[in-house]
Amino acid sequence: MKKALFVFMISLLLIGCLLTSRVTDLINAVKPSEAEMIEGTSTLTVSQGTERDFMAFLAENNIQIVSIKGTEGGAGTVGGLIDLELQNNDQFAHTIILPCGLVFVPENADLQKMMVIQPVSIDLNPGETVTITPFVACIQSSQDAPSAGDVYSSVEQSEGKLAVLADCFCQNDLNQENIQGQMSVQFATWMTADNSNYLDKLGSEQTGALGQVLGGQVGELAGSFVSMIAPDAQKWLDRCNIKVGE
Repeated sequence: MKKALFVFMISLLLIGCLLTSRVTDLINAVKPSEAEMIEGTSTLTVSQGTERDFMAFLAENNIQIVSIKGTEGGAGTVGGLIDLELQNNDQFAHTIILPCGLVFVPENADLQKMMVIQPVSIDLNPGETVTITPFVACIQSSQDAPSAGDVYSSVEQSEGKLAVLADCFCQNDLNQENIQGQMSVQFATWMTADNSNYLDKLGSEQTGALGQVLGGQVGELAGSFVSMIAPDAQKWLDRCNIKVGE
């Protein structure tokens, strides 16, 4: 019964995309949030301009980041969790490709960096400002997940295995994944970033978002949960040709 109750409470956590330090706190704090990629609301006809790399646009100040914040939908680790507001400073319309593997860096170092894992294309007319909500995943299991309004101050590009994983995720529609499927995406991301399958960590207390997902549990109960998610997470790593623990 204890194992069944623990798995049930974790399921509530994933449905609501809310994380707290204790599983028992989740019972009264479940709130649905969408895990969808929301692109610009305007339908634009781009008659002049270019389609270029996002970082190149930023470097030349053709495109400006106005703000990067946690969405108002609540906290979580994977899905549509970051609102990115962009402005076109150029005299021409542009189509901006938000690259897979783009990482949002938090102003507060206690928060997790968030990585884009679904493709995004944005059309911007001259002088126009658009807010988009890319599909992202946490990449630092020991840090806290972002909440509504949390400020992210800059962007950077992922490297190595994380960049490979992000490109692989972008070949699949993660919005079609069920709750357990999206959690396997998150665990595959953490496993890649930490270079570990976590089986060697289950006997010790966990901090940050990973500890919150495990609800402060260690040992047998935590092992039951990870053993449920780990096989699907490993399938992602196999599909993306990523090895951890080496």
